[in-house]
Amino acid sequence: FSPRLAVRARVVDGVALKASAGRYFRTPTLVELFGDRGFVVGNPVLAPETGVSGDVGWVLAPARAAGPLDRLYWQGAFFSSRAKDAIALVPTAGLAATAKNLGAATIYGFESALVARAFARVTFTANYTFMGSRQDSPLPSFDGKSLPLRPRHHAYARVDAATPIASRLVVAWADI
Repeated sequence: FSPRLAVRARVVDGVALKASAGRYFRTPTLVELFGDRGFVVGNPVLAPETGVSGDVGWVLAPARAAGPLDRLYWQGAFFSSRAKDAIALVPTAGLAATAKNLGAATIYGFESALVARAFARVTFTANYTFMGSRQDSPLPSFDGKSLPLRPRHHAYARVDAATPIASRLVVAWADI
């Protein structure tokens, strides 16, 4: 049973605020249970991860163009969760990892996504996530530490340009 309450409020045209909170239930994935015959060694006795989580954020998506900018979409959210029996991939010997239940954990952070297009030809896309975590584990080697194999910062950016040439749409792009 995973009840959740969510609200969304339109502040003005093109601007909305949103929030949600509730309980969650996450069963282990097939890779966590049985491995991938490579980097991940399966653990068929994993318990499901349960907890409470919440987030609050915004969406900015004006319907009209502003000068050369003909499309804009920006959203962001702060999030937090408190997990019981947190599932994480834990590095082991031989460049392999195995899924384990690590006990309780607190996860918090911020994520944002932006898409902007100018002159109906050049589009810029970017995503960024900051995630912090802290384990409350009965195992002294994990207690108070971040969850393993979860990056603290994750970013992506891409720019692409599109134009029709000889009845074909030609697109050039670069990302990082």
